[in-house]
Amino acid sequence: MSNVEDPSVGSGIGDEFAVFLDPPSLLGSLRFAPVGRGTRAGRSVIVADAWPRPESPHGRAPRFELHELGGGADRYRLELDAERGLVLAAHAFTGDEAFQIVEALELEVDQVVAEDAFVFRAPTGEEIRRPGFRGELLRHASISEAQAAAPFTLLVPERVPSSWTVHCTYFGGSQRPPAPPSVSINYRSDSGHESLSLVLRPAGEQQPHPIDDEGWDELDAGEYTVRVNGRGERGPQSQLHLEHGGTSVLMLSDTLSRDQLVAIAALLVPAPPASKL
Repeated sequence: MSNVEDPSVGSGIGDEFAVFLDPPSLLGSLRFAPVGRGTRAGRSVIVADAWPRPESPHGRAPRFELHELGGGADRYRLELDAERGLVLAAHAFTGDEAFQIVEALELEVDQVVAEDAFVFRAPTGEEIRRPGFRGELLRHASISEAQAAAPFTLLVPERVPSSWTVHCTYFGGSQRPPAPPSVSINYRSDSGHESLSLVLRPAGEQQPHPIDDEGWDELDAGEYTVRVNGRGERGPQSQLHLEHGGTSVLMLSDTLSRDQLVAIAALLVPAPPASKL
């Protein structure tokens, strides 16, 4: 996967070393006292102790620049490259005990790097993909549009309260990473006090939410046999799972009880074709 066609997409690699390689940001967060000199990774270093500056009475943003040195330390022992100012060692102390130590083992500077060193070349026969998914995506689709696109039967509640709104999304699946086609249907009451999510997939496919074998009760919901979990002593979210006629249905709700999910499952019917909606 590469962002070669879309440079706006990216991620950081090695960002945890930024403060070691560009340490001026530490000047506003620490006060320093020289300790002496030494050698680290074959380089001459200046050794200094550093203490976090007092918090402003008006408050200030967390010291993110200290996180990689060891957040929450009372004192730091730093070894700074005498020529370049790079932080080659940082020992974070609470009291007299160091709880985090970062040290350079090897260091080379002013080395010539080949221009193509960071050019990615895919192995023979592999295709470079852009970030994101591959496959058809229908956001804010109607249930009939999702059913027309899906290669499996959608099981949906025959009726829901008139005060509920519905949002439906169809995802056509992908080969890399492997993911089957799926339909997500989210119901929500106008007041926001009730909500229900359905994730529909072909039966036998791995679910997006892990389903453990333990802690589930098997019940009858009309013509269906369902498994239910959660809401109460087993967790804050109600969960229901069933497979029927080649379709897997996963129901999730943070507001409805398990019994309510079972009652809704008993009302599941195949989604009608578009001409009948």
